[in-house]
Amino acid sequence: MEVVGNELLALNDLLSGCQDAQGDYGEVGLLQSQTQQITPHTLVTRPIGQIRQEDPKAIWTMDEVPSDDEDDDALDTRSRPKFEVLYKQSVMTEDVFLGLSDKDPSSAHCEAMVVRVECPQHRLEDIELDVKRQKLLLLSSTL
Repeated sequence: MEVVGNELLALNDLLSGCQDAQGDYGEVGLLQSQTQQITPHTLVTRPIGQIRQEDPKAIWTMDEVPSDDEDDDALDTRSRPKFEVLYKQSVMTEDVFLGLSDKDPSSAHCEAMVVRVECPQHRLEDIELDVKRQKLLLLSSTL
């Protein structure tokens, strides 16, 4: 271990000698004081969170695709009810014990989907429900 320590001290002396030699040259010192020191931080001044990984095979970006959401209005200040989406599938004995089918517990293999919406202090007559293939729209005069 003592040999390694002596080698480190010799390396330190060698490196400090290089710094002293750089101070001997007036031009180099003058040039360094006039130029800006460039680090990786100064090259990339993008704040954290702005890094986007885009799909190289994508045809359009998400900004170019028109939105189909009629209910996502920024000026709409109405409260939104709590909701829960439940996926149901029928499971047989060959699924559980033998694993013969290709079913898994993901939503891709569900046979039914139940949407549970909580609308406290609302009567059923006040609620209007519009169910489409890709969305569910629940409207109420008091929401």
